[in-house]
Amino acid sequence: MILFDTIMTIIEDFILSYFSFKILEINDKKGLIFLNAIICFIETFIFNNYITNNFLLLALLIMTNFVIIYFVKKELNLYYFIIPSILIALLLFSNTISLVFVSLFLNISPKDIGLTNTAVIILSLISRVFYFIFGFMFYYVEKRLKQYRKVTLKKDYWIVFCIFTFTFLGAYTILYEAIFYQTIGSKTIYNLLFLFIVLIISFFILYYRMQIDHYNHMLISNELLKSHYAEELYKKTNKLSYQILQEKHHMFYVMIKIRNLLENHNLDETSLFVNEVIENYQAYELTQTSNVPAFDYNILNYINLLKKDGYNITTIITVENNKMLEDIHIINIIKECIETIVQYTINERQFDLQLHDSDSYLILKITTHKQNSQLPLLSIKKSDLVRKADIITNENNEVELRVLFFTK
Repeated sequence: MILFDTIMTIIEDFILSYFSFKILEINDKKGLIFLNAIICFIETFIFNNYITNNFLLLALLIMTNFVIIYFVKKELNLYYFIIPSILIALLLFSNTISLVFVSLFLNISPKDIGLTNTAVIILSLISRVFYFIFGFMFYYVEKRLKQYRKVTLKKDYWIVFCIFTFTFLGAYTILYEAIFYQTIGSKTIYNLLFLFIVLIISFFILYYRMQIDHYNHMLISNELLKSHYAEELYKKTNKLSYQILQEKHHMFYVMIKIRNLLENHNLDETSLFVNEVIENYQAYELTQTSNVPAFDYNILNYINLLKKDGYNITTIITVENNKMLEDIHIINIIKECIETIVQYTINERQFDLQLHDSDSYLILKITTHKQNSQLPLLSIKKSDLVRKADIITNENNEVELRVLFFTK
């Protein structure tokens, strides 16, 4: 059994080392894989025979892999800690699945497996097979989805994540040993309670940190988006200003020519010239602005284009809290609603749009004359952002599209 246990330990440590290096794309350092496996084997042999503390052994195996990978990659990266931790967790999961499988297959209690050499051999073999399969699946998923990223996190992230990882593995190890060796006593229970308390606290701290980082990321993204639309609106405003200046010069020329024609009492030619100017004249309309570049660029500019295309649109926007209009999701939904009504009123080309706020709510209402017996279809679904979205026929027999947004 000593030789068998030694072989099983070597296989287990080799799988851990191989997939750690393979997933992290360290393919040109095959000698290091064997060196890492030998170091892990020595650690496992010492702990199994002299110290018998599986929790410390798992923590040491993780740190050994992390340190060796760090010296190979020559950079400090949380990803190099995560991969060995997941592989160790897969090892514990493989042992658990194997324990259940052997217990059911041989019809014996988990505590009695250690009393039979045959059961221990079967358990060890099945566990290593499962471990290899799970390790290969993990490698395949990482390679397939290309999940590798340089996860560079702050110091407090490192501390919380390490505490969470070691606490989880410690609790799992104690539970496994308590079931396998039937060592459930008051000390074990208190240890588990303490570890679960630490696990819950570290989980919430980690979650809280992730929420803060996500919020800061969204703030930066919104600022970049506002900057982009402000730049686009500035370009369009400059272009429009140049067009207005051209029209101003053209109008001055027109007035001079009309004055000359009138001074020569050439009324017929004056009338023809005025009619020609009216037919060729292009009006440039500068729409109202909300002082929110993204909203002005996507919504008000779109309404302006519709007006130039012949749509008669009455727009009433009274939003005191302009921050509501900075949300790109709200902007996209408003534009989708307008497009729905535009398609519905393609013949009549007329509708009214009202947008106003109330506390944390933003209310959109678009009304138009009923075109036929059918109402337009609205694909917007209710969510945390959209509390209400429907199309009805109001008391004036008009089609009314209503959307109620909730903003925190």
